[in-house]
Amino acid sequence: MPALLESAAPCPEHCLLQCRLSWIVYIRPLLTLGMLLLVGLGAQIHMPPWALPVWAAVAVAGAGLLYHICWLRTVRLYADAAGVWLYRGILPWRRGAMLIKWRDMEDAGFLPGFGSWLFNAYTIRIGNRFDRQHDLIMHHAHDGREVATRLNALHGRFCLAPDNPSEDAGH
Repeated sequence: MPALLESAAPCPEHCLLQCRLSWIVYIRPLLTLGMLLLVGLGAQIHMPPWALPVWAAVAVAGAGLLYHICWLRTVRLYADAAGVWLYRGILPWRRGAMLIKWRDMEDAGFLPGFGSWLFNAYTIRIGNRFDRQHDLIMHHAHDGREVATRLNALHGRFCLAPDNPSEDAGH
């Protein structure tokens, strides 16, 4: 099971690899926000008695969408000497990082598809060799194909290193 650490910093200065979400994840919330503003303007012009309640609903929904956009900006995948981390969250009680240690990592892969190729935003899966339910999955990762390749190379470097304590324990 990946460790959940609440105090982990989003990519410390010693991280070896960092990945953020692609720009494509912001399109749906921004289009929805634009549609909400059009609904509010339409109510203002065509139904003036209902304008205030409609604008109140638009404001509440808009605040939720802005929170979602801010949350999307916090999602990061990074790797350091300990393993691969998935960090996300804004509010202190919802913020945290999940870790798969190098010794527990099976492999890193990406899911190909036409949309992924077109926008260079792949879904990355970092497998946990002991428990498939606790894989790290990051949708719409920017340049996810390259990130998966680099994670596999780092995995080989850390797991095949002669000073790796996980290998020494078996001898």
